[in-house]
Amino acid sequence: MPGKGIVERPNWRIEGSAGRSGGIPQTDSQGMLQTDYLLITRIRNFVSDAARDSGQFILSIGGAHGTATRAIACLLRDKSTLGAIAEGVGGNAQNFQLLLLVSGLRHSPRSGTVGTKVQLVGAPELLGDTAERWRHARQTFLRNLADWERASATPAHATS
Repeated sequence: MPGKGIVERPNWRIEGSAGRSGGIPQTDSQGMLQTDYLLITRIRNFVSDAARDSGQFILSIGGAHGTATRAIACLLRDKSTLGAIAEGVGGNAQNFQLLLLVSGLRHSPRSGTVGTKVQLVGAPELLGDTAERWRHARQTFLRNLADWERASATPAHATS
């Protein structure tokens, strides 16, 4: 961790859907990360009909660890990988998911662990784009939001 030195963390993974593999970061014999995985998802903004219909979208960038999340900076400088992503996604894809391997990790007590190489794992996953899919996503989101709001409003010491 930057400024904190070595901090032990679980070795998080990114799970794949049926027929698609995910990513398990590799560690060395001391448990230090050697590779990490970055998952990037772009989908229509289904939270409101107006947002969805006006072409707004949600972009999620997350790594199995902070090391991969920070590697977005490395990806944005990598013209070769960006070209492979553009070719795989195509010009009209609105909804897709990318899995990227982050490697060339450098460990420093001062700046933490930084990846120096990012590469696309497999082809981009193109996600379906139907009105029914987004209607269902919105209903699920609103139901989960209401559950979260109820749970957040209940004091931790309250009992049923």
